[in-house]
Amino acid sequence: MNDSVSNGYAEVLFNIAFNQNSVEKFYAQIQELLLAFENTKELDAFLNNGNFDKHQKHEVIEEIFGKDLDKYIVYWLWTIVDFSRTTDFKHIFKLFLELCQQYLKIEFVQVTTIEPLTKEQTTKLQTIIKNKYGCHQVEIENVIDQSLIAGMRIKIGTKTLDNSLISRLERLKRHTVGMKTIVGE
Repeated sequence: MNDSVSNGYAEVLFNIAFNQNSVEKFYAQIQELLLAFENTKELDAFLNNGNFDKHQKHEVIEEIFGKDLDKYIVYWLWTIVDFSRTTDFKHIFKLFLELCQQYLKIEFVQVTTIEPLTKEQTTKLQTIIKNKYGCHQVEIENVIDQSLIAGMRIKIGTKTLDNSLISRLERLKRHTVGMKTIVGE
């Protein structure tokens, strides 16, 4: 996979979306498209099968997505097929989504807890993150991990805020071991 080529495809669609004042619309449609590709292995297999020509692939794309996707997205998919980049579809979709997220100021947050967050907790956390990081939208993925014992671990981009009981115990253990070394026990 050539990342600069994949970036180019993502940037072309982003520019179209921007010029059409449809970034949010295209973002939502590409999210759905990515899910379709991830959940339908047959589609991926068909589009990557060299026994079918590009016109057959265009027809299938039109049949499956023509009514639900903006026409520019359908034409863009055809272009990717025409240049035999179908193995990069999912990667290109993700690159496009990243461009949209930057433009729309969407922050993805992974919150690890011992039980699912309530709607109230999710809303409160979204508000705190919006205010702290200046983003317009926060999408939270709640991961359940009983090993935390209590508290939560929040991952925002490359930052991890760990307020779990297991993390506190680990810090206490390191501190205690460090104290034994200093004292000479």
